[in-house]
Amino acid sequence: MSKKFKIYFFNFGYGYRFINIFIPILEKRNINIFSKILKKLKTINYPRGYRVRFIFLEENDKTFIEKIYKEYFKDAHFNVLIDETGFGLEKLIYKTNGYIHLNKEMLNIINKHLNVHYKTENIFENLKIPNLIWFKSIEKNPYIDTSQEVAKNIFGCINFLAKELE
Repeated sequence: MSKKFKIYFFNFGYGYRFINIFIPILEKRNINIFSKILKKLKTINYPRGYRVRFIFLEENDKTFIEKIYKEYFKDAHFNVLIDETGFGLEKLIYKTNGYIHLNKEMLNIINKHLNVHYKTENIFENLKIPNLIWFKSIEKNPYIDTSQEVAKNIFGCINFLAKELE
């Protein structure tokens, strides 16, 4: 028996290229980060030539995320996964089980503009989505709220990558 999931999404901005932002909605901090990113997109500006596609998921199941990416949203130039962030000690996972999610050019752009900490190996979860910017809190601390910093880093990533990638 297969379990059914609902997917909600909407696009923000104009352009023929897409940026996917996957947001599991069961974690309240992910919704908080989404609202901060959307506010920045409205007040500062969205990346020119791109539509930011916010994809809301009922589950944080990695195989489900990979499946819906391949079936519905693989037209994206790059992808962002907000994975239990805002608890402090956020890392950008760029390699899992030997599979590289970000190419060297993308890593160089992110390094040039942002102060982001990396975790090069994540041996527990394998997610085969190319050009994936995967933010995850490595250790959960319910008393720390770094959602403002995470939102700033995600907004910076999508803007700087959109400007410099062609």
